[in-house]
Amino acid sequence: MAVTNVLQQREIVGLKDALIGEKIKKRRGKALFDELRAVEEGKLLWLSPKKLQLARDLKTEREEAKLEEQRAKEERKVQRAIAQELKKQKATQWKVDQIARQAQKELEKQQKKEGQEVNRQLQGELRQALRPQRKNKKRLAATELDASFDAGPVEVREAPIVGRRPARKKKLPKALEGFEL
Repeated sequence: MAVTNVLQQREIVGLKDALIGEKIKKRRGKALFDELRAVEEGKLLWLSPKKLQLARDLKTEREEAKLEEQRAKEERKVQRAIAQELKKQKATQWKVDQIARQAQKELEKQQKKEGQEVNRQLQGELRQALRPQRKNKKRLAATELDASFDAGPVEVREAPIVGRRPARKKKLPKALEGFEL
C-alpha cells in the first residue's frame, strides 16, 4: 500500500509539471518561423534571405503591437483617473451648490418670516390708527386743569353728551365737581 501511495504521488508531480509546461507553451504562442512555413512545404522550413527579412519584420511588428497595446492600456488608465477626478469634482460641486441652495432657501424663509412680521406690525398699527381715539377722560381733565391754572381763567363747559342712550345724564369728572358751571 505504501508503494502504491508513493507511485501515485510521483505520478501527480509529473502531471503537474506537464501541465505547467503546457501553460508555458501556450503563453509563448507560435514560434516565429512556424508562421513562415508554407502549407505545401510540410514540416520543412527553407530559410532564405527573403524569409529571414520577413521574420525580422514580423518580429518588429509584434513588438510594436505590444508597445502600442501597453500605451493604449496606460492611456485608458489615465482616462479613467481623469474621469474619476471629474466625477469627484462634480460631486463636490453639487454638494457645494446644494448647501448654497439650502442657505438661499433659509434666507428666503427668514426674509419671508420677517416680512410677515413687519406686515403684522403695520396692520396692527393701521388698525390702531383707524380705531376711534379713546382718551382717558380723567387724564384729559387733569391735564386741562393743569393747563388752566397756568394760563389764567378758563371757561368750564359741560361735557358734551355722547352716547347711544339719549335719556342718560352724563356726569362731569370728579376733578371738576367742585367748580360751578
